[in-house]
Parts: sequence; structure tokens; C-alpha cells
Amino acid sequence: MKVSSRYLDRTLKKANIDKQMKSVGLEVIQAKLQEAYSQYYIAKANSKELRHTFLQQMAKAWTEKRNKPKATRYKNMLQTMVYT
Repeated sequence: MKVSSRYLDRTLKKANIDKQMKSVGLEVIQAKLQEAYSQYYIAKANSKELRHTFLQQMAKAWTEKRNKPKATRYKNMLQTMVYT
């Protein structure tokens, strides 16, 4: 399969991958892909906890900016969540 070098450069840029990866062997790329999948599945398993932590941090930042109660803002954010 032929691929234009410009197309490859654009794709690497969009994927936020360093251009030096073009010269890396297939084994290294497959190992990095496997590592990325492992991290994804770990994050996926902890998604609810990560979401709650994120909402707590957002509520804290919001209340510091506007001087309003954190508990009320966090409660409102939780109610708007689709998956609790």
C-alpha cells in the first residue's frame, strides 16, 4: 500500500505523535499501542470515580471563583450527570 509522506505527516500531527516514530520498528509501535490500551482499560474501569473526582475539582474551582457553596454546586453537577 502506498501512502504519501505528506499524508503520513498530517496524520501523525493530528494524532499528536512525534515524527521520529516513522523510523521506529513495528515491535516498538505494537508495544506502545499495547501500553496505551492497558492505560485505557484501567481508566475505563475507574471511570465513575474519575468522574466524581473531576466534578469535585470543578465545583471547588467554581466556588473559589464565585464565593458560593461548594456542596450545592457539586450536588447540581451530580444531578446533571447521565451515569452516577
